Amino acid sequence: MITGTQPLARFLEKLKVGPTPSSEVRKSDLSAISNLEDLGFLSKQKRGNGQVYVLNDCHGYRQWEANIFPEGTESASLSGKSRSEAGKTLRDTKLSSQTSPFLEIRLHSSQNCMTLGSMNWYYQDSDYKLNGTIVLIENLRTFLKSDIIFPESEVVIRYDGIISDVIIEILSNSDCNIIIAPDYDPVGVLSYIRLKDKISDRTEFYLPNNLNDLFSSYSNRKLMSKSKNKSTLRSLLNRDLDEPSAYVIQLIQKYNAGLEQETLHN
Repeated sequence: MITGTQPLARFLEKLKVGPTPSSEVRKSDLSAISNLEDLGFLSKQKRGNGQVYVLNDCHGYRQWEANIFPEGTESASLSGKSRSEAGKTLRDTKLSSQTSPFLEIRLHSSQNCMTLGSMNWYYQDSDYKLNGTIVLIENLRTFLKSDIIFPESEVVIRYDGIISDVIIEILSNSDCNIIIAPDYDPVGVLSYIRLKDKISDRTEFYLPNNLNDLFSSYSNRKLMSKSKNKSTLRSLLNRDLDEPSAYVIQLIQKYNAGLEQETLHN
């Protein structure tokens, strides 16, 4: 089965301009190229020490292109597609670079219930702005106890992994104060820094007063064996860190370990 991909669309766009080196074809697109050769729309020619493809841009080829790329190869070759655009130009929404954040939401007050209760407020274009105190939590158990740990917060959002650009953009356009409570490992520090870089005056890193004692008693060295944490730590050490993030990095280095958020509560 022939799949229309963005690299294939870009290659075909080049062919419309002139002969193009065969080395520019991706392995995943070879079946499409082979089909074009079988139909007589594409030929391979020797050029110098290599080979090039030449396109026979005829009515038959243009029909083939329309079958694979409904809106043409030029539209299909463009980057940054939404899922809707990928469906229309590549016939496959999964070929979009757009992602939706994984979110779970708890409401601690009625102030935002009308808008947030639908659970898809972040997906829709809206003039609504979050306000009050918003807590971002990485771990499920801490998230489920958030009304006890963060009783003054209006909304609590659980995210997955490194906090996404989508969430950061939403929060940057809000009027809320932000507390982030991730794991105390390099990836958790990076999530805080990503928020702080964008929303410097409203972002707080949640650091318990006894964090050093918690590291001493409960930190987990397995967290620092993860390749993502290793590479993130190296990257963070090359940055100018503010006081909260530098403090957590010092503890990570001191104990050669990270601390999971769940150790802060029963």
